Amino acid sequence: MHRLSKRIEKHWLALEIWRVHDWVIAPLTLQALDFAGIGEHIVHVLRTRREFDADFILLLKLIDDPPSPQKIALMKEHEAAVAEGRYDGLAKEPKRYDELEAKIRSDPLLLQFWTRLRSRYAPYFRPNARGVVRRTLARERGFDCRRSFHWAKKRDRMQITFDALCHRWCLYGYEKDSALALKLTANLTPHGTMIFVPRGMSLAANRTFVWAAITAIHRAHGASRQGEKLFEIRIQHRKDRAAARAFDEEARAKKLRGAERYRYILLKMGQLPNRVRWLRRLLHDS
Repeated sequence: MHRLSKRIEKHWLALEIWRVHDWVIAPLTLQALDFAGIGEHIVHVLRTRREFDADFILLLKLIDDPPSPQKIALMKEHEAAVAEGRYDGLAKEPKRYDELEAKIRSDPLLLQFWTRLRSRYAPYFRPNARGVVRRTLARERGFDCRRSFHWAKKRDRMQITFDALCHRWCLYGYEKDSALALKLTANLTPHGTMIFVPRGMSLAANRTFVWAAITAIHRAHGASRQGEKLFEIRIQHRKDRAAARAFDEEARAKKLRGAERYRYILLKMGQLPNRVRWLRRLLHDS
């Protein structure tokens, strides 16, 4: 996309194309679509000098603004904690996890089954860089998310049997030979923040959750807050948008195009010339 930047800048969908670019480099946790694939399609169409079809234009118009640098910084901090399995700060009385893990480690039946699985399916366990093997992920809401039963291949047998082990002992996987117990977690998804409470944990909102920590995670979505100052900011945004569109009409009447048109509008609004992206968003904000 950078090699085609001059062609993109001249394109009438430049704003939408660069929006896809900003999503491509955003954290994957916040991506609801395959933005890398969308970007590859854009590059292919531009290189072949074809036009985007009407369906793809509709998609480009629908795509939301990418996360801000502040949201990305919050997301990186959260992802680093998730990668290390650090969820203790979300729940009060974190010692309950120590008790749970000690109970799991001393369970002779779990050790017996794990030893049998490890010896029987050793070539088919594929741990990540940390040595973690995970069960099949569960999905949100009540949709059928069970792994399809396929028994012909040894790899499928291993995963299904491992999933059964994790379900029975309420685990999310193994790190080398250590069972990983499910904990209270708050994780970002592209559509919101999902709070997960393991089935064996008693639930009392005021005695279980550290709401300040969960709110800090949720803030990466940029959830709208209320207050007099924020209302003033939104009112000013609407005024700026109306002014930008009025000056844009003037610039078009003067037959100004491209960078020259943006410079004219920013000058009229008393803004610095480097605020082109801010101006584009104002002009295209619905």
